Amino acid sequence: EVPIMKGLLGYRQLIIRKQDEAIFKKITSAEELKKFTVGQARGWQDVNVFRLNGYKVDDTANLPSLFSMLNSKRFDYLPMSIAEVKSALATNQEYGAGFMAAPNIIIYYPFPIIFYVSETQPKLAERLRKGLIIASKDGSLDTLFGDFFADDIAQVKKHHPRIFILDNPYIPKHLLQGPPR
Repeated sequence: EVPIMKGLLGYRQLIIRKQDEAIFKKITSAEELKKFTVGQARGWQDVNVFRLNGYKVDDTANLPSLFSMLNSKRFDYLPMSIAEVKSALATNQEYGAGFMAAPNIIIYYPFPIIFYVSETQPKLAERLRKGLIIASKDGSLDTLFGDFFADDIAQVKKHHPRIFILDNPYIPKHLLQGPPR
């Protein structure tokens, strides 16, 4: 149970329709953001987190239909990890230049990524645990993380976004960690 992405999955940028950019730039509080509807795929754990924190959620979609629903104004924004946004926008180009990441807002909630290993493979689980602890202590996990995600983090930081923090009681307390720096 060693979080491997340093909490990055919990940092959500909002994919919005470009025509709504001015509306989202004016948002300064969570209460204002809660007036808009979140789009999420059915069955995603994020749905529970948003609802628990008082957000309106449309979760009638599956992943492939989220962008068409956003385009059709079925909901107002699609929160995705800052590590996923660039790729998501690139793979949904059939909507042209109609979408963008809201530059001024980040939603954060704890959402650690850990390796899961079959209960029938305790030796593999122990080997992974020991290796991740070693990589954490010697800095190689940080180096690998930086190699893959430094550009995404820098891109978000340059806009000095407002960060709205949500509670996520679905995560065991021992897996909670602070945000990456």
